[in-house]
Amino acid sequence: MVSGISTAAIQSALLRSIQATQRGMLVAQVEVQTGKFADVAERLGARAAAPISLLREASRIESILDTNKSASARLSATQQALGYITSATQSLFDSLGAAKGNPQGVAIAAQSAKAQLGAIGSALNTTVSGQYIFSGLNTDQQPVNQTSPIPAGPEMDAVFFSHFGFAKTDAAAASITPSAFSIFVSTEVEPMFLGAGWSSALSNASDEAIVSRITLSRSIETSVTANEQGIRWIVQNVAALAATT
Repeated sequence: MVSGISTAAIQSALLRSIQATQRGMLVAQVEVQTGKFADVAERLGARAAAPISLLREASRIESILDTNKSASARLSATQQALGYITSATQSLFDSLGAAKGNPQGVAIAAQSAKAQLGAIGSALNTTVSGQYIFSGLNTDQQPVNQTSPIPAGPEMDAVFFSHFGFAKTDAAAASITPSAFSIFVSTEVEPMFLGAGWSSALSNASDEAIVSRITLSRSIETSVTANEQGIRWIVQNVAALAATT
């Protein structure tokens, strides 16, 4: 069965077609006479958001470039500081190893450790553009407190006396067994550096490092915090050596 199409429907379609053609001719006539689009908004409306989108994209890229410059400077300074701490510590313990069995050599190494302890603290308090690079997210606070110096000398002596009941210079110190001294280190010394004592008394750094967006789709950590276990271990051992004199 074939459905019929009414004459009215055909006439209506033709009329709409003619009207559309007339409107098109009027538009074309205006554009020919003026040399411009008859309706600029209609022509550009769909593309109006493109410049805004491009400006936003350019702004994001510029922000990432600025972030990368800042991250690069921070990482470069961090690398230099860590390089100094590593080389100084290695040299210190190399000299200690060479002085094994030589009390005078050990005393010299201990004196050097005291100087290196202050230098390590200064390295950890390095700033770039006014920000402390080893403070993690707390960039406005010194990672190593100046009001609470790294325990060594009198501080460590007090801990020693409290644990054993006599001073390290006492003749009784010679009778301390390796196992007893190991217990002293694990229960008294390590908590000061590797445990809660570090954050409560020595460090203002956060455990969370700075994360920077280096591309539109990738972010990485671009800082090292003083709360890293390796840094705390180095400070502990240098402080322990400094406390032997």
